[in-house]
Amino acid sequence: MSIGLTYAFRKSAFEKPCHWTVTEQGVVRTDEHSELQIPYKEILSIRLQAQPYFRYRHNNYCCEITAVRGVFQILSTHYVGFAEFEDRADTYTPFVKAFVKNLKSQNPSCIINTGQKPSAFSGNIALIVASVLLLYFLWSIIPLSGKLLPIMLVLLGAWSYLNMSTRVNRPRTLENYEIPDYILPQKQETEEARKNQD
Repeated sequence: MSIGLTYAFRKSAFEKPCHWTVTEQGVVRTDEHSELQIPYKEILSIRLQAQPYFRYRHNNYCCEITAVRGVFQILSTHYVGFAEFEDRADTYTPFVKAFVKNLKSQNPSCIINTGQKPSAFSGNIALIVASVLLLYFLWSIIPLSGKLLPIMLVLLGAWSYLNMSTRVNRPRTLENYEIPDYILPQKQETEEARKNQD
């Protein structure tokens, strides 16, 4: 059951590195000052989701744990220095898979959510719809000459984003411990690997 598997990351410059370990009874969070044990039975729900690409974080995913003792976030990226984050998908993914498998085995009633929270997802969809309506309004008041192609490109981009966002961010609940690939970080090809292929 992958007992003893550990994952380490640092969220930001204002936080210290912390280690998470899967045990038989739960998960253990350790930093330089303290150790916190979170039994599986005390975990109410978790949420697995893709994070927006911001603050130089790419391929960034999050496992958010809601427990009796509070809410904790485990990110797939590690703060290295100013504007620099390391992609830790190679160790994050097996850790999360082991954690979810053990959690579901020890606490079958725990809710495993994927995607954004319903309120955030609805807000994003509403923003896209509002943008398209604004575009339609501008189309109706601006002379037609030369604006058809840009408008079609914007509509195509909006449709593409909406399709991707719905697939990755739509709120769902997992019935078992099998995590879909789209909610886990994808292995990124490094610059060195790309040069070796050329």
